Amino acid sequence: MLTVIITFVEQIVDSVPAEERGSASAALQAYVNRGRELRQRGSAQEKFAHVQSLQEVLTTVQGQLIPSSTEANVIGMSMLGLLGVASEFAEEDEKVHKKFVEGATQMKAKLTPATMARENELIDVMDKLINSTKFEEHEPLIQRFLIFRNRY
Repeated sequence: MLTVIITFVEQIVDSVPAEERGSASAALQAYVNRGRELRQRGSAQEKFAHVQSLQEVLTTVQGQLIPSSTEANVIGMSMLGLLGVASEFAEEDEKVHKKFVEGATQMKAKLTPATMARENELIDVMDKLINSTKFEEHEPLIQRFLIFRNRY
């Protein structure tokens, strides 16, 4: 998700003609630069926090725009598209989480007590994902779960 958002914000900055760029474009470019650093070296928590901070950055950028400037027109139109993309990401995460919960619940119902005891680490990850209500927990838990796919 971080990569998609960084790419999108970078495209916004690149859409503003260089001679028209002001403090709003600079703020967006700083967001992109920090995102690149986090993508390479950041923890999942830091990456999620950076994605979440976009709303704050956009609010700051709106205050820096000069109405009717080229910069304001380009960034303003792009921000509307970004809000739509963010909404779609949240919806997709919810769908994936719901399907995972359904599948994990069905799978657990078919496991024998002996299998559950032997695979307690897998069961623990599944339980954490089933009970997770925080968006930022989903990706790291899914990554932990996928480690087990090669064992079966």
